[in-house]
Amino acid sequence: MSLRDRIAGDLEGDLQDKPGQSAIDRLLALSLSERTGTLAWRVLWVLDGACLDPLISALAGEAEVSRELAEMAVHEAMSQDCLTCRGRATLMLGDRKLDCQACLATGKRRYSDRARAAYLRVSLKAYRQQAGRFKKVSALLSAYEMAVAPEMRERLK
Repeated sequence: MSLRDRIAGDLEGDLQDKPGQSAIDRLLALSLSERTGTLAWRVLWVLDGACLDPLISALAGEAEVSRELAEMAVHEAMSQDCLTCRGRATLMLGDRKLDCQACLATGKRRYSDRARAAYLRVSLKAYRQQAGRFKKVSALLSAYEMAVAPEMRERLK
């Protein structure tokens, strides 16, 4: 799927021109959005690898955290679906529908402190000392991502 198709799919579901709006208008609206938010969208929704390093650098600088913490936040944001239910929050057992216990029926993958410490190649104690900083950069990434869609809708009015 091309960049054009993915952006159009995220906003409207198709590339059909709307009254006063075309696919190029959508691309322009994305490009005029805040830089870090645009990078986040391109990495998380378009899977644009060229934007990965600039996004990690921007997050690390703004949140004043290590590149490794910023990289882990991006990695977790890209890998959100529960591995057991594949993001559906439920499992089928014959004709019975059961809540997924691995994700507590949220559909979201849960990362433990131990897994995060292993990702960073530090002790569990060392990770827990900087867990607040990880939450800060993770929240920042989420805020940037969520700010882009309303901004684009506003620009496309």
